[in-house]
Amino acid sequence: NVYTSYPDVDAVSGTVTNYTRPGMLQMAFTSLFCRGPFQDERQSVYWNADQLSNSDPIPVRKFGAGGMSIRASSMGSVRFDPRLRGVPRGEDIDFCVRLGPHCRLVIAPRSRYVHKQSPANRNDQNALEREIESKYYLFLRNWNHGIRNRICFAWLLSGFCMVAVMS
Repeated sequence: NVYTSYPDVDAVSGTVTNYTRPGMLQMAFTSLFCRGPFQDERQSVYWNADQLSNSDPIPVRKFGAGGMSIRASSMGSVRFDPRLRGVPRGEDIDFCVRLGPHCRLVIAPRSRYVHKQSPANRNDQNALEREIESKYYLFLRNWNHGIRNRICFAWLLSGFCMVAVMS
């Protein structure tokens, strides 16, 4: 329905309905340190899924891999990175970034799904390490240009350092 009603949309994703709003410390970290390309506008859509359930499609810059649909004509030769193994973090964002800045991505709040994570390879003990690896991968592959992106990445790394020291 989104493609029919909005012919200029290149890709659409549904709304994850079971994401809970993180605690105050995580929210503070995210709003303080996740800047520029590292900011994830999807999360506020997911956290407010019930209130947005009848909203029109919401423009975003990235999708989660589990619920994305992309017009074949908009995808071109873009494919997932075959070098990533296991449970790679960031492969979905990398894919969306490589679609290009002119590709119009939207989340359709009326299309809803539950994201169920497999317990395999999801050890919380290494959560910070996995998060840093994914941001580093995305930075090197997509955002390692321009002073603004480099400052945003350095700022994010300083936040991760602070979390590591505090833990």
